[in-house]
Amino acid sequence: MKKKRKFNPKKFIKTWSIIIAVIAILVLIVVNNNQKQNEKQNRNEETVETSAEMIEDDTITVEIEETEVDSKTTEWNLILVNKDNPIPENYQYELATVEGDHKVDIRIVEPLKQMLADARKEGIKPLICSSYRTLETQTTLFNQKVKQHIRLGYEQRRSRRKSIILGNQATNQ
Repeated sequence: MKKKRKFNPKKFIKTWSIIIAVIAILVLIVVNNNQKQNEKQNRNEETVETSAEMIEDDTITVEIEETEVDSKTTEWNLILVNKDNPIPENYQYELATVEGDHKVDIRIVEPLKQMLADARKEGIKPLICSSYRTLETQTTLFNQKVKQHIRLGYEQRRSRRKSIILGNQATNQ
C-alpha cells in the first residue's frame, strides 16, 4: 500500500522559487546573447578610420572615427579579397612604380608617397618590402616555401598547408 504524502507548502514554494529563478536566469542569458549578436553585427557593418600622431616619448596616439559603409560596396578600395572572396573577374587596375622598382596600383601612388614623406619628416624610416606580385611570382614564392618545409621534414601535403598558413600570417602582419 502506498503512503500518501502530505502537502508541504514550504517545500512547494521553495521548489517553484528555484524553478522560476532558473527560468529567469536563462531568459536573461538569451536576451544578453541577442544584444551582443546585434552589437557585433552593427560593428561588422561599420568601418573604422584611424589617424595617428607621434608624441615626444615615442608613443603613438590613435584617434578612431567610425563611419557607416555599405557592405555590398563595389568601390575599388573597399573590396574584400580572401580565400572565400576572390578578386572579381572584371577587376581592372593600372600599375605604377614607386621607390625603385616596387609596383602598386596607380590610384594609391600619391597617398603612398605622401605617407612615406610624412613618416620621414617624423624621423621614421619606412621600407617597402612587398608590393604587387604577378601570379607567376606568387606561385614561385609559394613553391619555394613548400620545398623549404619539405627539406625541414614535413610531408608534401602538410608543407603546403603550413606554407599557406605562414603566407596568410605574413600577409596579415
